[in-house]
Amino acid sequence: MWMFEDEARFGRLSRRLACWVPLGVRPEVKTQVAREYDDAFGAVAPLTGPMDSLVLPRCDTQMMGLFLEEVSQRHPDRQILMLMDQAAWHTPQKLKLPDHVTVDFLPPRSPQCNPQEPVWKVLRRDFLGNRHFGSLEEVSRATAAGLHALENNHTFLQGLCGYDWIITSLLNAK
Repeated sequence: MWMFEDEARFGRLSRRLACWVPLGVRPEVKTQVAREYDDAFGAVAPLTGPMDSLVLPRCDTQMMGLFLEEVSQRHPDRQILMLMDQAAWHTPQKLKLPDHVTVDFLPPRSPQCNPQEPVWKVLRRDFLGNRHFGSLEEVSRATAAGLHALENNHTFLQGLCGYDWIITSLLNAK
């Protein structure tokens, strides 16, 4: 099974997004500048639609190993080719890879080649956008709930991260 992995940071630093409101109503959205973050790890299999994700406190080799072990446990009978960017904590020499997980790398500086990227955009827009969070725990719960909802919608993920999109992006990256 081919899976594409990526990480994203979610926190209390607000970003206002465009939204629909009734004619004549001015939208009001609270903003905040609290620099607290958690990191989400995600891996999607765009051909078949499954996605695995975890919300973790930081992004480093130890957390990456934890995520790969979780993916391995969720798919014990599958050989997994995990494609990822070339972040420092993805170095196979530093990572302890599960037996049935193989790692390969996408071209450098090419997020358009990673089908996990649109998942982060949907998560930010549909589950976290224009919301005010009182604590980092609230952000983590909302992020986990959004990821869980996306994980359970294979058909949507196939459309969002589809195979045609991957091939086109890889061809255009050269």
